[in-house]
Amino acid sequence: MKSALAALAIATFLLLAAGTSRAEPAEQKPAPAVVDPMRLGYAFEHPRILTQQRLFGLAHGISLLAASCLDVPERMEEVQDAYAAWRERQAGTIDDAVGELSTYYFGLDAAADWQHLTGVMRLRDTLPFAPESDELKAACATFAQALRRPRYDLVAQFRLQELLSQITVALETDARAVHCKTKLPGDSLTLLEARYGVWREINEPVAHHAREVLEKEWATMDNGPARSLEEWIKAMRQEARVRGSIDDCLRFSEWLKSPEAALRQAFHAVAPPEPLAAPEVAKEASAALATTPTRRNGRP
Repeated sequence: MKSALAALAIATFLLLAAGTSRAEPAEQKPAPAVVDPMRLGYAFEHPRILTQQRLFGLAHGISLLAASCLDVPERMEEVQDAYAAWRERQAGTIDDAVGELSTYYFGLDAAADWQHLTGVMRLRDTLPFAPESDELKAACATFAQALRRPRYDLVAQFRLQELLSQITVALETDARAVHCKTKLPGDSLTLLEARYGVWREINEPVAHHAREVLEKEWATMDNGPARSLEEWIKAMRQEARVRGSIDDCLRFSEWLKSPEAALRQAFHAVAPPEPLAAPEVAKEASAALATTPTRRNGRP
């Protein structure tokens, strides 16, 4: 049986993480300024940050439900135990997500916390369950069992997305190489073929390893992007069909020899934002809200 102090500590953590109003909160620090308004919204052009956004959102939702279950006395201790064990297993991944997202939005030196991130990401701070509702009781009754599902293993989900990103970049690179071989003339074509050959020699083992691991783990996924790895790769090949001018292909040829082209960099950390000049902030904020980002639009 958990001691009263231990139970109180867990309950307090849940309330603070969830941002609820049932406990008297400490005075909230003002949120740091978003350094680059273009970074608002989902980071579709940065696979690693997009993954961190999704994992943080998932962790936040779980903390909200765990806090809500404090209103269901018959499930409270069971939920606290399950949440504490889950949070301990996922602590490193959650801390990494908080750190990377804080830097992504607010810069290297910002003192951002959980609530600042939920604010900038526009995440809800309560769940739509009445304290005595049957919906809340049902959710709390299955809470401990649900947390054991693969989709809530944030460590595994992060690794899964890294492997998927490596294969995605490999497929996109192959498709662009095929396209550019039809565009470039003479020496430019010869140079592209040589660079692409070296790129494949270096990166094919990485892609092969990613496919091997995913083949083994796909059957255990309960939230995979397709029914099978083969089906997903087929869909990605269709999506990876590219267009581009001769100039685009010349830039692609140069990119192939850069460190950024390595598949091990497909899930790289994003550089901290550069502060915008004051007159540019409003203009960039407006553009950020008006523009719908496309997947990996930062890649050459």
